[in-house]
Order: sequence, then structure tokens, then C-alpha cells
Amino acid sequence: MHRVPVGLLGVVLLCGGCYVNQPLEETAPAPAPGTRLVLELTDAGRIAMGPVLGLDVARLEGALVERSDSQYVLGVTNVVNLWGVPSRWEGERIAVGAGYVRRKFARRISPGRTAVAVAAGTAGFVAFVLTRDLLGFGTASDSNKPPAPPNGN
Repeated sequence: MHRVPVGLLGVVLLCGGCYVNQPLEETAPAPAPGTRLVLELTDAGRIAMGPVLGLDVARLEGALVERSDSQYVLGVTNVVNLWGVPSRWEGERIAVGAGYVRRKFARRISPGRTAVAVAAGTAGFVAFVLTRDLLGFGTASDSNKPPAPPNGN
């Protein structure tokens, strides 16, 4: 079994927190291609998209490829089921009817969360370096003292 350092786990969790999902308003201009979207499906959408995504899919995430009045085409990178379990995808293009979307969000970087993550990562790195004396600032040895005899004699 592999052991994951606690610090590495913390960095992964902090970096995941650098993003925020901002609701897209109907009155706002349509998002530009390439915008990272999160589409939450309706019950009818889950049933209709079942053969492509699976019957228990609650939302899908990916880059907007194309948008029309009737559908969104995404390069899907993540699918999340009803229980919150994510499934990684490799950018497959999936068309979702606009009527199947309950809510839509733009996934954007949060400057505040990113700053906190960078500060925490930097502080953790500095603490790691200082607690292991990696910079050579340790205590000097007393060169006037004779070495200890071997085998404790």
C-alpha cells in the first residue's frame, strides 16, 4: 500500500477549491466557445441522456464547443452522478438539449481562493524546509571535543 504525504493531499484539496461555479443568467449574453460550463440535468434530461451518459448522471462539466437555441455541445471532462461521485472523461463531444438543463454554471478561477491556496502551499513548503534543516543552518559541531569511542568503550 502506498502512503500519500498529508501535505500533498492538502495541496490537492486546496487546488480543487480554486474554482467557483457562477450561475449563468438567462438574460446574460451566451457564453463564448471554450468557456468551462457545468450543466445540471433535469429528470427528463437524465432519462434522455441515459444511453450516452448513464441513467444516474446529475451534471456534466466541460468546455463549450458550440451553443444554439436548442442545444449545448460540450467537450465533456467530468460527469457527476446523483450521489456526487465524479467520473473523468477525455473531452468527448456531447450534445445536450437546452430543455434538459435545469441550471447552468460557468466554472471560473476564484482569485481569493487561489491566493489562499498559494499562501498555504508556500507556508507548508517553507515549514517543511525549515524543519528538516535543508538550508544548512543547523547547529555547529564542537571541533575541540574528541570523538566518542567506538562501541561505547
